[in-house]
Amino acid sequence: MKQATDLRRKKELAKIHLAKKALGMDDDTYRAMLSRVAGKESAGDLDQVGRTKVLDHLKASGFSDRPKPPKRAGTRPLAPGAEASKARALWLALYQLGEVRDPSEAGLSAYVKRITSRDALQWCDQNEVAKVINTLRAWADRVGLRAPDVMLINTIDGIRRQHQLERGGAGFAAKMLLLDRLWRQLGGLPNLPATDLFKTAIELDVWLLREFRVTRAWLMSPDLADQAIERLGAAVRQAAWERAQRV
Repeated sequence: MKQATDLRRKKELAKIHLAKKALGMDDDTYRAMLSRVAGKESAGDLDQVGRTKVLDHLKASGFSDRPKPPKRAGTRPLAPGAEASKARALWLALYQLGEVRDPSEAGLSAYVKRITSRDALQWCDQNEVAKVINTLRAWADRVGLRAPDVMLINTIDGIRRQHQLERGGAGFAAKMLLLDRLWRQLGGLPNLPATDLFKTAIELDVWLLREFRVTRAWLMSPDLADQAIERLGAAVRQAAWERAQRV
């Protein structure tokens, strides 16, 4: 009996730590979650009831321990082209902000069908793709995620050139705006006018230095920026779920 109990405990603890990694939770966020949900700061101190509460909370936050089904032959490929990529980038940005529940291509296809009656971006003509992008852009604007303008793109690229880094263009500038929006949203900071862009950059850069060993957001590699966005996005979505539970 004790052996079975110990085995169950090990499996549940493994799931908890797997969920922590899958949801992109840093140590402080993880310990705070354990304390709120089960009154402990270490998973090892949880009893059976506490482990169940934590696992239920993590699953409600988006974690799944079910194996992913194998990809079927003939799975529809992603729609090619710059415009389709732009639509997909906006869809994923809205997911990071907690506006979209399903970040997958299937989720985007369902949205495309509502907007255009087409089953997916692959079947849209140029005008229909533009309609999808315009509606996603308007959605992003409503939640405070603006598009990068030429001045911001050139400013960021100029600073990167000074540090002998590759220019990022509009795509990298969009990542910087998303990082800024996520940071403000996570901290409950108010919307700021465009002239005050990155007013919170000092606090954000302190976090980036601690977590990613970079001194400034604009000097990150695109891949590292994606990792930071994933980390903050997971925290924003978890915070939104917790607020919903308190209502």
